[in-house]
Amino acid sequence: MRIRPFQGIKPRPFPLLVGPSGCGKTFLVSTLASEYDLSFFSVNINNWIVRGAKADLKPTMSQIAEYVQSNDRGVIFIDEVNKLKKSHTGESAWTADIFTEVIALLDRDGRLENMGFHGALEKLKKNFIIVGAAAFHEEWMDSLRSGALIGFAPAEVSEKDQEDKFTKIIQKQESVPEELLNRFNDRLIVIMPPTKEEYAGRITSIRNYYELPPLFPDELNRLADEAVESGKMMRWLEGYVTDCLDHVPKDRLDALAIEESEVASTKATATMSKEAWTAMRDGCFEDYINALKLLSSASRRLALLLEGVLISNGGGTDLKRSEELVEVTKRINSIGSPTSFGEDDFNSRVVPLDFIADTTLLICHRYCSDDQQRGRRARDVEGTALAVCQFLPELISLCGSGEYAKQISLAAQDFATHYERTHFHRQELIDIGNTYPG
Repeated sequence: MRIRPFQGIKPRPFPLLVGPSGCGKTFLVSTLASEYDLSFFSVNINNWIVRGAKADLKPTMSQIAEYVQSNDRGVIFIDEVNKLKKSHTGESAWTADIFTEVIALLDRDGRLENMGFHGALEKLKKNFIIVGAAAFHEEWMDSLRSGALIGFAPAEVSEKDQEDKFTKIIQKQESVPEELLNRFNDRLIVIMPPTKEEYAGRITSIRNYYELPPLFPDELNRLADEAVESGKMMRWLEGYVTDCLDHVPKDRLDALAIEESEVASTKATATMSKEAWTAMRDGCFEDYINALKLLSSASRRLALLLEGVLISNGGGTDLKRSEELVEVTKRINSIGSPTSFGEDDFNSRVVPLDFIADTTLLICHRYCSDDQQRGRRARDVEGTALAVCQFLPELISLCGSGEYAKQISLAAQDFATHYERTHFHRQELIDIGNTYPG
């Protein structure tokens, strides 16, 4: 949708993503393009080829022009725009030419007609969005140092404070030409590195996906600390996946290979018969129902264990930090659920877990008046379970080594495992629904 200009003023639509290298800028944009069925063209400033280069190299602007002419709509992603520094444009004719071409592309003006677009300019304006990305590594390090200089300990600096510091330093920097940054929206999109809790959640998800045994809390904490200290962000997780593959049983690897081939064939088969589609959908629905049943059982078990903590007010002798565990359990209750409960329930029950356990069984046994009601309940379950999962790393860290504490820790990890599998199978059902023939 294009917004009409008002008195010659129009919105500045192009976003600029900023964040340390490895935080997932390219992945985010390419994933969003895929979600909205948009073609995706990516170019890095370091690899930009100007017009007039050697004959065996196709200029970048010609590549972009061909991309626009060959696709109905799409995303043009320009990475590392901060590599176009003022000093480079003054010293290097090559970099000055890159700068001129990038500015022309961002302005989408008549100069592009002489750069290979040949009538595709209006199509570029109407159907394509340009997204920029930049690491601004030196500025990121300055933002970290500035937090320490004004007396904040790292734990006391909120993510919002860190984002604001980083943004202000970028806006005040003088190395990247201001006229380049002004072509993008003033509101920078800051992609922050994952927190320790987010790393722990990702590690757990990876192990769940590959059906590896859950980690004990101390080992999970150690790995999450290692990930944070590495500074590699998503690249650390990629390395961890590689390490995990060495321990995945062959039958699971074979199953994963089959899953990938089935997904590819589903996307490629536009002429699938309704009978084949129905059989595939029914098989996935059965997998989803089985995952829901396991999630119901895991929810009930974790609820009963935590309700014991509430009733005894943390009096279990083998709990590491019983008072804090009671508080976390009460905070889990604070997220609420789509079903109302009495006031007394909050003193002795873990309401969201009870809601998940009950509602998953309703979906399994099809106690719903129609598919729309079933879908709404499925969304309620998933939203509530995701909210509960956000508390699990903290909850697990407060358990000790005694038998009751171990039961809580393992039950929490089981809950996370079965939530991940339920989410996976529900998403699979949605994807299959989108391939319905005819």
